[in-house]
Amino acid sequence: MGPGTRATDPVVRPRGNVALPVALIALGLLLLAVNYGLLDLGFLLGVARYWPLFVIAAGLDLLSRGRYRLALYAGAAAAAVLLSLAGGSLGVSPGGEVAVAQGLEGARRAEVTLDTGVTELHVTGASADLLASGTLAANRGEEIRQAFDVRGDTARLTLEARSRSVIPLDVGRGARWELQLTDRVPLTLRVDAGVGRTDLDLRGVRLESLDVNAGVGDVTVTLPATGAYDVEIDGGVGEVVVRLPRELEARVSIDEGVGEVSVPAGFTRAGDTHTSAGYATATARADIDIDGGVGRVRLEPID
Repeated sequence: MGPGTRATDPVVRPRGNVALPVALIALGLLLLAVNYGLLDLGFLLGVARYWPLFVIAAGLDLLSRGRYRLALYAGAAAAAVLLSLAGGSLGVSPGGEVAVAQGLEGARRAEVTLDTGVTELHVTGASADLLASGTLAANRGEEIRQAFDVRGDTARLTLEARSRSVIPLDVGRGARWELQLTDRVPLTLRVDAGVGRTDLDLRGVRLESLDVNAGVGDVTVTLPATGAYDVEIDGGVGEVVVRLPRELEARVSIDEGVGEVSVPAGFTRAGDTHTSAGYATATARADIDIDGGVGRVRLEPID
């Protein structure tokens, strides 16, 4: 090294970890697509059930010391999408069905609690002496528990899905619950939704109150046209649709989450509360409280 020169340290440019930022950007784009109806949430759940591919990619990433990180995770995502489109060749079959045929046992009102897990839930009203009837399909590794008792004049029924494994294997390929509830007595309904679509058609139910804790999946609630009752919906990830019969007046409080809110014409707004014209004097009316999650909230009038 000649005079007038001096040694300099080589410039070392640290390699940034781009996998996490790219994953967050991709997740945000997917949620936006679901939020605006460009992509079906069920498709995303179908892709999510191949999560072991990402565990494999993480192991290969460690072995290669991050050299091929982006390619490995992108490949895992592409494989999950292709397998989901191919119809689920790595799928597992549901773990059987449970029949429900629970009577009222002399009760004059009822409380029903549904805890679904990874399940598509459909509830309707039925003119029957049975408090609840239908079939509940379980995923592999799940068991469905039924609990019933009568205290005073109130029948209490709980139906819940519980996984017997620590790691859920059936994400995105949930089973299906089909349940009919009586119209003979006033009813309080609580739904703790997990992963999957929830559809509650309560036009044939004498509703006293409804409490829905949404999980991951779209929620549609069709309300009765008669009675005075309370509705509380805690939004999760997915669209929330509340269908209002034209005979029903409503006062709706909406705590907006991440997504748009659509309210039909004829409602006046004061802050976060929307009130229909005839609410104050109506006998058929609902007080609705919606805590928005990630997804649209839509109020929809029906005939």
